[in-house]
Amino acid sequence: MPDIIGIMFNTPQSASTDSMDVLTQVDAIERSLNILGYRPVVIPFTKDLPLFIDRLKRESVQMVFNLCETVDE
Repeated sequence: MPDIIGIMFNTPQSASTDSMDVLTQVDAIERSLNILGYRPVVIPFTKDLPLFIDRLKRESVQMVFNLCETVDE
């Protein structure tokens, strides 16, 4: 079974190029991890920490790739 890697990111609230760039990064990392044989799990990050932690546990995430630049911008 492949290692499960979470990709944590902030959900862009505005349509600015800088804000939306994180989604391009998430996609590129997700594709790269698949090619390398990992199982990526995309997890949006918000201020609801219990929900975030629960998702990490449910998905059995072993590592997290952190792309979060802001929280609820």
